[in-house]
Amino acid sequence: MNWDHLHSFLAVVQHGSVVAAARAIGVAHTTIARRISALESELGVRLFDRRADGYWLTHEGERVAVHVREIGDRVTALERDTAGRDTRVEGPVRVSVSESLLLDWALPHLERFAHEWRGIQLELITSDSLSNLHRREADVALRATNDPPETLVGRKLAVIAVATYRARGTRPDRWVGWVDRSGEHAWKEGPLADMPVHHRSNSPVVYRELAARGFGLAKIPCYVGDADPRLERVPPGEPEFDRAVWLLTHADLRSAKRIRLLLDFLGESMAAERDRIEVGATRWRER
Repeated sequence: MNWDHLHSFLAVVQHGSVVAAARAIGVAHTTIARRISALESELGVRLFDRRADGYWLTHEGERVAVHVREIGDRVTALERDTAGRDTRVEGPVRVSVSESLLLDWALPHLERFAHEWRGIQLELITSDSLSNLHRREADVALRATNDPPETLVGRKLAVIAVATYRARGTRPDRWVGWVDRSGEHAWKEGPLADMPVHHRSNSPVVYRELAARGFGLAKIPCYVGDADPRLERVPPGEPEFDRAVWLLTHADLRSAKRIRLLLDFLGESMAAERDRIEVGATRWRER
């Protein structure tokens, strides 16, 4: 049985659509669709109901998915084990990082690493998901979380201080809302909690930009908000500590030479900026 067909089937199961599966695997969506059709013909069953809102497993598809997941887990474990023994200092390393962490903190460090280790090719994947490490869709992840999975290993780099910001010189009477997979959040607290949410975004960069352009109040990391001259903290301006930033990998991969080099490099250089990430709270209290 063709592994490419099984791999594509599993990717659609995991991601819910041909387009998302193609993006995860790195092939054209037409290739995914063709492989699914070939697998259905080979097995003699219809695996998915094709709907406008995605691909939905049929009853037979659910039965097949159980077996394919087991096969996929074994293949992935073999890939991790092999990768973990790799002593080369050249080749790709896939880094999964949120858009905000990448642009506001990690990118200069990754740039220095790329100049120092020219044989290592960085593949940057902007994502908020940690599960992709288990499926080897990424080798290393930078995540803001207070609950990293026990199956991953790494180190805590800093705890992010956040505060409420507004466009400098303005007095907004509404909040900018944040929307993610779990729903809508406004982080409305204290005397401003009764203000309505009027504009929304699911991008941290756009979310911050809306606040800077006067669309409303927003909760923003202090190291980002204090550095933007268009923003000011809403009085009293007292920050709070939000999620920690973790540098993570799968236990099977941490011994791979080029992954170890990146982990050590980022662990040292980014942790050295811990004061910058957390100092917003300290400096504000000392003003």
